[in-house]
Amino acid sequence: RSYKSKALGKAKSRTSYAKSAMSSSSAISVGSTRTSVSTVLRRMYATDLRLVADKLREDEAAVRQDLVCDFIQHAARGDIDDLKAMLMKGDVLVDDADYDRRTALHLAVCAGH
Repeated sequence: RSYKSKALGKAKSRTSYAKSAMSSSSAISVGSTRTSVSTVLRRMYATDLRLVADKLREDEAAVRQDLVCDFIQHAARGDIDDLKAMLMKGDVLVDDADYDRRTALHLAVCAGH
């Protein structure tokens, strides 16, 4: 299923959960304390928001790592123009390292550039 249909399915299930919770009583018993439906819903949405934020951070880190790896590969090949372009755009910093903590300078020197 697509992301959109999964999200729609979750929203529908939350709506049906909220309706059933509200129709059964105005409060839900959680453990030894009583919690209102709105509190339960806020907690559910807060958890979902945290999950979405974590996923976005992971995706951004993966994109960033791909850019760093590309930068380092350009350095290893001696592609000066591509290196300059990436630095000028601000995609990477000159001292960014890959997963083995190697910088562009390391690989450029190893390749004899």
